Amino acid sequence: MSKPQSPLQFNFQALGKLGISLFLSALVLQACQPQPGSSQASAESSATKYLDQSVSAQSPPNGQAGANQTLVAQSSDCGPGKRSKLRQPFACNSIWNMPIGSGAKYVDAGIKIRPESTPGVDEDIIIMEPSAPLMPVYENFKGWSREALEKGQVRCVKEGKKLLDAPIPGWFTVNHKQWTTPNNSAAILLADGRSLYQTQPFHRCSGYNYATSQFNFGDDQTKAKFVDIYGPGISGAHGGSRLSSIGGTIRLGELAPGKTIIPHALKVVIWANHHIAYPQDGTNGYRWPATAADSYAQEEYGGSVPALEMGALLALKPDFDLNQLQTEPGKIIARTLRDYGTYVVDDTAWKFYGFAVERSPQGNVLQAFEKDWKFGWKQKAGHPWEQDMRLMMNSLQVVDNNGPNTIGGGGRPRAPLAPAIVD
Repeated sequence: MSKPQSPLQFNFQALGKLGISLFLSALVLQACQPQPGSSQASAESSATKYLDQSVSAQSPPNGQAGANQTLVAQSSDCGPGKRSKLRQPFACNSIWNMPIGSGAKYVDAGIKIRPESTPGVDEDIIIMEPSAPLMPVYENFKGWSREALEKGQVRCVKEGKKLLDAPIPGWFTVNHKQWTTPNNSAAILLADGRSLYQTQPFHRCSGYNYATSQFNFGDDQTKAKFVDIYGPGISGAHGGSRLSSIGGTIRLGELAPGKTIIPHALKVVIWANHHIAYPQDGTNGYRWPATAADSYAQEEYGGSVPALEMGALLALKPDFDLNQLQTEPGKIIARTLRDYGTYVVDDTAWKFYGFAVERSPQGNVLQAFEKDWKFGWKQKAGHPWEQDMRLMMNSLQVVDNNGPNTIGGGGRPRAPLAPAIVD
């Protein structure tokens, strides 16, 4: 896997005879994260040309989360408008924010979801409350043990050292069963408003004045303890891939009436034994941007398509016929899968598949979905929503040339680039 060039290296080579001082000035003017006194209108004017440009995304500069750094990116890496880091984090050229490109090379993913495999979700715990009172998070070692659950041993109780004091509203609880999906991957914004603490499996049970978890995940690219909310945002607490707990998550309000598309890539969990490959090519069952596969990958991954490894970017081909779909939320997801795609981030370990959705102090997508659309997400075979989801899953393709220098396959993006963060 090739290491992406830093923007500084790339721009020095490209600038040729221009002076260093002029180059540095240009960087400030082109910063994707707006600076005090900068002209948002100028950035928006430049970004409106996205359809006429061929995008080859660069990784932002490395650094510790919370460091006094400015995320430097070309103005072409951001689109018109504004966005909040709390609603859609990370750099404009993050894997989670980049559209599929015209250069995408598609390989049939070979996914064959059966009617009995009803659509589900993997709820990501997202706590973006940096001013909330600090709550201790302690180790708990029950993990995904069904045996422990049957013995009445739960994830609620502290069993080891304190991992962190994190800003968590005192009334917010998470009481999931412990041996099933959801994986309880959590992302918590710390008090500095910049550092994301990511951990799995997170629990804060009713009646306890602390939270628990087991595994902490830092930034695999920078080796920092936390991930920078203004940075690439690749790494996180989806343990099967080590990909982000917040990037790619369907957030509240994104899959709602009146919407036509979710403006970022998604995350999906699938049954590795049936769908994820472990090719004998030295890749160990994963591909960029994933930095790991499950510890049991060699024994349990049973997919037949070598391109579909952990971390693969899946998408619907541009000619996918939306008229086949029967539901409006199905069409929203289909447009998103066509224009942004979805990353494979975890194994469900049984005949189940699902997209990552938000559960937070603000609410949860499952409840909002049922309120908005008048039917629940989890439907049995034959329901129009189940049929739509199964059709989309079985139509997915691997974007086989997705890589650090060709995110989404490179070329002309299928959708506007993400706006600059303004907070």
